[in-house]
Amino acid sequence: MKSMSRLGTGATLLGLLGLAGVAAFAGPGAGARSASASAAPAPAPANELGARPASMAARAESSVAPAVAPEAPQPPAASATGGDAPAVTSATFAGRWQTSFGPMELTIEGDRVSGTYAYAGGSTIEGRLSESGTRLEFTYVEPGASGEGWFVLDEAGQVFRGSWRESDDRIWRDWLGWRSGSAVAGADRARAIASGDPWLIILEANWETTLAEPPYDFGSMLQRYFTMASARHVRVRHRFFHDEADFRRLAGEAAAMSEPVVLLISSHGTERGVVSPGGVIGADTIAETLRDGTNLVLLHLSGCMMMSGDVPEAIHAALPEETAFSISGYSTAVPWDASAISDFIYLSFLLIHRMSPSDAAEQAILTAPYLGERAPEGSLFPPLGLRVLTRTAAPEGARSGKAAD
Repeated sequence: MKSMSRLGTGATLLGLLGLAGVAAFAGPGAGARSASASAAPAPAPANELGARPASMAARAESSVAPAVAPEAPQPPAASATGGDAPAVTSATFAGRWQTSFGPMELTIEGDRVSGTYAYAGGSTIEGRLSESGTRLEFTYVEPGASGEGWFVLDEAGQVFRGSWRESDDRIWRDWLGWRSGSAVAGADRARAIASGDPWLIILEANWETTLAEPPYDFGSMLQRYFTMASARHVRVRHRFFHDEADFRRLAGEAAAMSEPVVLLISSHGTERGVVSPGGVIGADTIAETLRDGTNLVLLHLSGCMMMSGDVPEAIHAALPEETAFSISGYSTAVPWDASAISDFIYLSFLLIHRMSPSDAAEQAILTAPYLGERAPEGSLFPPLGLRVLTRTAAPEGARSGKAAD
């Protein structure tokens, strides 16, 4: 969840970033959980907490600390039911939450609260409730960092808002939580994904197998491409994975971010899944790793054949209802250069022109017909069979997928 300083050397995707002030991956103790290091604004009154603030999904990137340490933002006083006695509510912090820094589960014993959240492979939180039960003051511990904070619960018990800061840090930052399946939070999350500045996270398996082969990769090319003026709203990170454990760690961090994410897997592929030096990573592992990724807009499988089998459908079938990202990729054995050109075109429409995955694929095929099911006569590139599988929430929990060629 946090900034680079707290994650150690190479322990997590955040720790590998090496850039001070970048913290959309960061959690409560890393200097900045989002891309902002500005002080958290004073929270809205209790009756406004049912909506997730837009700033949670699109903060300005800044690492300049204020000259004077800000005071911790304080929530409004709880309404009283007589004298100075705090109002008691049936709403509770107990249970499962989606939060700015990954899924969280809290338990309550008396006025004591304890729990865990998913950042950096597992972090803990402990605190004490106010008499009304709607304010929680806490401390948290993450790998390599710790800090303090507070949450205030809305009247319906569906959303909490609060602030955190790392130990010895002067700056307070936002931390938001919402119940899985909450209609209010879900609608706000959809707006954030549509309007927020996206991340492109590229996880790439090494292509070289011997020392005789010169090094090459696709991710660094994409990073340079998205430095053009029209693409600077797209924030790009590129990391290598070598086996299933690497994939779980890195993809799990991407799924715990609060901002919208396009996750691109650059590797060899088969009908059975993603090929890494350590073996094939199948649908079950991918779905388990990304099951809480309500921030994910798209999983793009850029290797060969991965849309020709049942891997995309199996991933969708294993996801919870609230996690509904699209999956795209190729249904044929694709030449490296042909798929690289294809990904540049497709991602341009998706991230620069802000199209949906299906619309971006359709426009990419119009622009370069070999991306579709048929290549133009005389084309040196074979058809790649670019497909997008979208997931829709059907009545009574049924799930369905629709492929867009």
